[in-house]
Amino acid sequence: MRLSALPKELQAKVREQYPAKPASGKGPRTPAQELKLLKMRAQREKFTGSFEKLWKQCGGPALETEYRIPGQTRAFRFDYVHLESRTLIELDGGIYVAGRHSRAKGIQDACDKKNEAIQLGWDTFVLCTGIITEDRVRAIVEFVNQKIKTK
Repeated sequence: MRLSALPKELQAKVREQYPAKPASGKGPRTPAQELKLLKMRAQREKFTGSFEKLWKQCGGPALETEYRIPGQTRAFRFDYVHLESRTLIELDGGIYVAGRHSRAKGIQDACDKKNEAIQLGWDTFVLCTGIITEDRVRAIVEFVNQKIKTK
């Protein structure tokens, strides 16, 4: 959405809150860049919120977020982790909008991240846009609970 498509009052608020920044990444962002960033954050919150809601509905144990595995060669962060069962859960969004998880470099990095976690003894689940369903989340909850019981 272009900034010019917004009502004048909202345009002024966006420009006031987010001073201009060149696209090069140096200096402040442009209002259009900020608007895009805000939309992406809102979509991410909706995406993670639906997972967290289903996780609770399915009786899933507490999860930590933004976890870094000790001993990894790179400082990869995983969206969710259940430490006791050594289970990682990744949410890959943006697959329909040429986001990070649908471009070559992003896919390669995600493969490295997940493969290294598996080599270090972690079970890894990946859910992407469109497949965060109660059945899939329940299957992960059951997997985690089973691992806890067998310890």
